[in-house]
Amino acid sequence: MGKPIIATSVGGIPEAIDDGFNGFLVEPDENLIAEKICFLIEHRDLASELGRSAKATAQERFTWKRSAERFIDIYRKR
Repeated sequence: MGKPIIATSVGGIPEAIDDGFNGFLVEPDENLIAEKICFLIEHRDLASELGRSAKATAQERFTWKRSAERFIDIYRKR
């Protein structure tokens, strides 16, 4: 089983996290992060659903094969 992600909207993180699909994106504020943690504790079914989506996203987007394909594409474009 995957785990839902709670992350801040900085750097490349928004490219990996689809807010509300496989986790939550929040502003960099500890209170907002704590609120989302409490929300997921109170809504365990949603937490499980987000976790499954997060796992599927990771297995689809972040494999060695996908990383290699992206690097090859970058090298070919230069």
